[in-house]
Parts: sequence; C-alpha cells; structure tokens
Amino acid sequence: MQTMLPQAGSPLIDTADPAQCNATDQRGASRVGTCDIGAVEYGAVAFRIFLPLVVR
Repeated sequence: MQTMLPQAGSPLIDTADPAQCNATDQRGASRVGTCDIGAVEYGAVAFRIFLPLVVR
C-alpha cells in the first residue's frame, strides 16, 4: 500500500496522544519518540523485502 509521509515541519509530527498509539505504524515500522498523528510515522524506517524474479 502506498503511503504519504508528512513533510518536515508538519504539525502532524510528534503531536499524538502517546496513550492511544500503537507500537508500529501502518507499514509495520516502529514509532519514533512521541507518536505522529496519522497512519505513518515520520522518520521511521520501514523494511522492504525484495525477491528476485525467476524466469524459466
């Protein structure tokens, strides 16, 4: 799923209530510091798995 990260300096960054945050964001990345408002965490690194394409 494509997500749009908040831009640097956005009022969404670090303003959520920590009592209502999950440990990870929608992408599965760990939350960093105070939670951000929204589905994705600014500054968190989500891992990706790349599988090689095999053609027979």
